Amino acid sequence: MLISRTTLETICNYKHAASTDPTRLFLNGIYLQNEENGKLKLTATDGHVLITSTHDVTNFSEDTIQSVILSTNDIKTIEHLLKTYKLVNDFNFKLEVSKISISFADNIYYFNAIEREYPNTANIFPSSFAEIETLHLNPTFFEQLRKAVYGSRKPKLPKFKLNFAGELAPITINAKHNEVEHTALLMPIKGE
Repeated sequence: MLISRTTLETICNYKHAASTDPTRLFLNGIYLQNEENGKLKLTATDGHVLITSTHDVTNFSEDTIQSVILSTNDIKTIEHLLKTYKLVNDFNFKLEVSKISISFADNIYYFNAIEREYPNTANIFPSSFAEIETLHLNPTFFEQLRKAVYGSRKPKLPKFKLNFAGELAPITINAKHNEVEHTALLMPIKGE
């Protein structure tokens, strides 16, 4: 499949939302999942904050594996690749059973996938929303969200749309950057 530079940049930015806990290897990376409609879904979580986005791909092949976990260590190599090849805008991207390949021009890079099962996040987002009076957020949440959406750059955060699903229920936050809709999910901290 062919993916854009923006998609690779988003993968790199999402490393900030992935877990760093060595006992939770399956969360130490970005979950890349092929959607049936020819889209690539990216998901990262540390167990407290979950962020996801869906990206258009071209030349989608049905024989591509459905999902893999790309480690945050390999993302550092992808960041270097993006810095080195600034003029390249489209990359051939292939998900295989235990590896991921990224190629362009005469270059090809292989990355080993984390061979674990990623949590099923499909049914986590609430279906209805109701406003609540008081909300206590993890103090680092917005910093984690900013890093996930923008990476190491420090622009001002855009306005967020907050959706509430009842008292102490998950909260979704939607933000748009570079024409990509990012959705974050967090659990509020129980108030006193």
